[in-house]
Amino acid sequence: MAKVYLVTEGCYSDYHICGAFSTEAKAKEAAALLTDGDVEELEIDPVSPHPPGLTFWFVEMQRDGAVSHARQQSVSLTDKTIENDAPLSTGESWRLNMWARGKDHAVKIANERRIQMLASGDWAMTWEKWLEGRGRK
Repeated sequence: MAKVYLVTEGCYSDYHICGAFSTEAKAKEAAALLTDGDVEELEIDPVSPHPPGLTFWFVEMQRDGAVSHARQQSVSLTDKTIENDAPLSTGESWRLNMWARGKDHAVKIANERRIQMLASGDWAMTWEKWLEGRGRK
């Protein structure tokens, strides 16, 4: 697993990369020349967690199948953790996440999940119950 070491400086809107180095030692040496230099380690060519040909989508769907929101979401190229579906506090809609070929495909997947959740009774799950099931309160 090859790595690159970035020397950065600043924060928020002033954050910027000052240089990229092949070794941590070279990066630390360069960072020491800066007032607020820092070294960040990144894997080169990380293995993306996405299924080939698909992008990650967020769909908010109402109980009756109406779509409140449907948009592509950015994902981390290194963190394979993707937040699960979750009910909204009103119990009338759910936030659903999925890998899909595009918006129409994402809405189709969300609607299939909605139908399954209504049939199983899971649609009525409260936010508190959802948190409890994940060890969070």
